[in-house]
Amino acid sequence: MSLPVFKVEPGRLAGLGPGAALTVTGPEARHAVTVRRLAPGERLELVDGAGTRATGELRAGDRDSMEVGVVSVTTEPARTPRLVLVQALAKGDRDLLAVETATELGVDAVVPWQADRSIVRWKKERAAKSHEKWVHTVAAAAKQSRRAAWPEVLPLSTTRELARLLGEPGTRGLVLHEEAHDSLADLAAHPDARAALLDWLGAVLRFAATTRGLAEALVPGSVFIVVFTIWQALVPALVAALASAAVFSVVRLVQ
Repeated sequence: MSLPVFKVEPGRLAGLGPGAALTVTGPEARHAVTVRRLAPGERLELVDGAGTRATGELRAGDRDSMEVGVVSVTTEPARTPRLVLVQALAKGDRDLLAVETATELGVDAVVPWQADRSIVRWKKERAAKSHEKWVHTVAAAAKQSRRAAWPEVLPLSTTRELARLLGEPGTRGLVLHEEAHDSLADLAAHPDARAALLDWLGAVLRFAATTRGLAEALVPGSVFIVVFTIWQALVPALVAALASAAVFSVVRLVQ
């Protein structure tokens, strides 16, 4: 049976080794002691969200505090290529569902995208609250999937800001479109697939309009964009995100 996982602040596990003791306070300790009702002697895992995982044993717990005896500590190496999901804002929390499942499949970062034709808008008065909702969704999914490294949720990007992100060295953008000639599987098998995965989602009209806007914002020759397909049909946003994340997560495992 898998051990329960609890989050601590980045850096809290640094320098710890077998036999060390760590006191955890706040909501995570309260969840362990009050909700999960862990008893002294039971084992658990602590992760810092930055790739370090500690296996430990609960020594004592009281309401919102617990003392954990460390049994082992491991640090996971950064995975390559780095997979970044660019998710257009969508109605009905479909964007959050895509982000949640992509996090469980292994993406390393998430970029909320204010596409030109997105109906949903993060207005100033709700932008911070909406971004925090994405952060909480990613955190819950990362914890549920027992990840030691949690994806970063980057600030909301416009198409022009996304173009600058695409212009960073070593970045490759992958765009989904049903009329593409190359398949996702073929691209994933190519050695040049080692790059950031940026996944455009949405209807054909949105794709066409945003691509034109993106092209205007790009410096000629500064970015390499591949248009790919899964099959010759329009693929909903959620399916596109999952297919992309799944394929490239497998690519990282076999490299």
